[in-house]
Amino acid sequence: MIELTGIARYRELILDFSKEYTTPAWKYKKRTGSLLALPTDKHFLTVFNGYMEIDQTLETLVIVETLMGRVPPKSQFIQKNEYLRFLVSSYFHEMYILEQRLSTYAKKLHRMYKKVGTAEADLIAKIDKSLGKLIKIRGEHVHESRYTDRTLAVLDSSALLSQLNPKFDFDFDYKVARTKWRNVVRQDRQNLYGFLNEYFDILFNLVERDGKVRLPRTGKGK
Repeated sequence: MIELTGIARYRELILDFSKEYTTPAWKYKKRTGSLLALPTDKHFLTVFNGYMEIDQTLETLVIVETLMGRVPPKSQFIQKNEYLRFLVSSYFHEMYILEQRLSTYAKKLHRMYKKVGTAEADLIAKIDKSLGKLIKIRGEHVHESRYTDRTLAVLDSSALLSQLNPKFDFDFDYKVARTKWRNVVRQDRQNLYGFLNEYFDILFNLVERDGKVRLPRTGKGK
């Protein structure tokens, strides 16, 4: 049996824990029609919801990468160059959201488990180092001007020329731009998941005890 590590191990830990934690509440509601409130519910939601937000963002990034490898929808209102720009913009936007959620989740867990200090600082520094360049590009894209690079600029010019001259080979420039960005996103994903494995290994050691998530004591009998 392969031993899970990194993000896969953390995901399994959280999903198993959430099922164990919520099953009594679900049975109680089914039996009584009322919610079963526990003193640890707030801590549970911090651990579970924070992870799910990160997981959802990663799923969205997979969708963006997948769409980059698909033929754009055929529509007179959607030009291929604009469609690719939309996907590139969406990619930067989701990476920004991911950076924010990773940073917030790490801070909340370290504070919740009373271990603020070097571990938190190191983890946040790794987030900034791994995603900082992409976040900077995204910030400039939003606040200063529309993001572009040589392949996208050439593609926009080709789109205009193809409207003026139907014989102009726009598809070649489109394939070049799409291939370039598919490769960029694919390489970023490989680097990202290497970082995420480190990130979730640190959090795993923070929240896990004896194979389960250990919630901090609340001082309210639980």
